[in-house]
Amino acid sequence: MGCLGPLGAKRKLGESVFESVERKLGEDTGLRGEASFVGVLEARMFTGEELYLHYSSLMFRVSSLKGEVKRSVAKGENEWLTEEEFYKKKNIMTGMEHHFRMIKGKRINFVELKQYLNKDGKFLRAELIREKRCL
Repeated sequence: MGCLGPLGAKRKLGESVFESVERKLGEDTGLRGEASFVGVLEARMFTGEELYLHYSSLMFRVSSLKGEVKRSVAKGENEWLTEEEFYKKKNIMTGMEHHFRMIKGKRINFVELKQYLNKDGKFLRAELIREKRCL
C-alpha cells in the first residue's frame, strides 16, 4: 500500500504484550525503550461498502528511546518525524489523530473507528464511532 502508519506486531507464542512491543520496536527500528499501555483501538476498514479488515490493537507509548534508527527494513523505510511533519506526508493512515491523542494522553483510552480506502488501497478518511477515556 505504501502508507505511513504506526508499528504493529503479532505476539509470538509465550510472549507477553510488552515483550512483543519491545521485540517489534527493535526489529523494525533498531531502538529500545520503555513501553507503557495507553489503550485499545478497534477499527473496521472498508473499500466502498465492503468490509476489508476488522482489527483491534493494544496501543503503547514507548519512552526513553535508545539505539540507532534503522532507515531501511524489510517492510519499507523508516522516517523519524514530528507529528507536524507526519501530517504533511501523503497517504498516511486515516485516523492517526486518534493514535497521537492516545499516545500523548495521560489516561487509558478505547477508540473505535471506521476507515475507508479507495480501490487502489489509498486511505480516504476515518470516522470516529466512539471514544472512551477509561482510567
